[in-house]
Amino acid sequence: MIMHTVLFRWERAPREDELASVRDGLERLRALPCVRHMEYGSDLGLRPQTYDFVMVAWFDDVDAYDHYSRHPVHSAFVNDVLDPLGATRASAQIDVATLP
Repeated sequence: MIMHTVLFRWERAPREDELASVRDGLERLRALPCVRHMEYGSDLGLRPQTYDFVMVAWFDDVDAYDHYSRHPVHSAFVNDVLDPLGATRASAQIDVATLP
């Protein structure tokens, strides 16, 4: 199983309607059949932070992750929602089946 983690840093504090667009976009991604599970949310501010928002998604295998990453819904989310916010992103993918 592949775990995909994305950290988001907003260029500026998003308005509530912009955050709603982020959540709506992530809900559309969560609904894709290739997504096994997805969670997301704003950083709680418990420690000094470098990122504002996180999304973690699980996929059955690399093919499912590749399908997700090339899907038009994903492209639209990045182009229409994240890019206008000036969101900086960092991501990593790990194979959780290989963890001890």
